[in-house]
Amino acid sequence: MKNLLLDTNVLIAYSLNSKKLGKKTRALLNQGNLFYSPLSLFELKIKESRIKNFRSPISSQVLKSLGMDALHFDAAVEKVPVLVSKDPFDLLLVAQASSRSMQFLTADMQILRSELNFVWDVTD
Repeated sequence: MKNLLLDTNVLIAYSLNSKKLGKKTRALLNQGNLFYSPLSLFELKIKESRIKNFRSPISSQVLKSLGMDALHFDAAVEKVPVLVSKDPFDLLLVAQASSRSMQFLTADMQILRSELNFVWDVTD
């Protein structure tokens, strides 16, 4: 089984059983060990406070929380030149996946343009 770290946008789509997730992605999600980052929960809390009527759809599902440590910050700094995105959430989430040899599932085009071999386009 592959260990999969879900980007915040994928976490929302997965929780809502969104049709935005492609067939290959759904198969991968059904076969993998699914993880979310506490960073995604923080990002969702920010959205809740800024966007009227936005409520996080995240509930306790078949997901495991992925901890953070100094390794992730070091990995984020190493990825800065590679990632097109300069969003600190993106950098840290990608670093978490990279430093733990996980696949990172996202629909974020800025991250996908970086063409990192462990990043999966969820629209597939």
